[in-house]
Amino acid sequence: MTSRAISEIVTHYFSDGQKESSAEQFLKKVMPHFLSSIRQIERPGQMLTHLAALVTVLQSVILPYLDDIFKLLCAYWNSDALPDVLTLLCEISNATSEGLKVHLPVLIPNILALLNSDFSENRKRTRLLLQAIAVLA
Repeated sequence: MTSRAISEIVTHYFSDGQKESSAEQFLKKVMPHFLSSIRQIERPGQMLTHLAALVTVLQSVILPYLDDIFKLLCAYWNSDALPDVLTLLCEISNATSEGLKVHLPVLIPNILALLNSDFSENRKRTRLLLQAIAVLA
C-alpha cells in the first residue's frame, strides 16, 4: 500500500464522515495491509502520520488494532521516526485514553531507555519525549 493510497483513505474518512459500523468493516479489510506496509518500509514517518490521522478520525473504532499499533511504536522508537511515533502516541491518547492505559506499560522501558541514553548536546529526542508526555498527562 503506497503513501498515496493511505492519503486517499484518510481523505475519504475526513470528507465522508463514515459511520462506525461501516468504518469497522472497512478497517477489517484495510488495517492488516496498512500495518504490514508500515512494517516493510525503511522510513515510516509519513505512514505513521497517516495512521495518526486515522486514529484521530476513527477514535474508539481503532481499539482492536492497538496491539499491532503499539508493536509498531516500539519497533520505530529508536529511529528517525520518533517524532511521528510520538505524534501517533498522542493521537491514541486523545482518541482513547483507556487504550493508552492498557498499552502504556509496553512503552515504559523505551521511555526510560531514551531518557537515560540521550546525551546529545540539545537532547532533542528527550525534549520531544517530554513534550509528548505533557500532552499525555
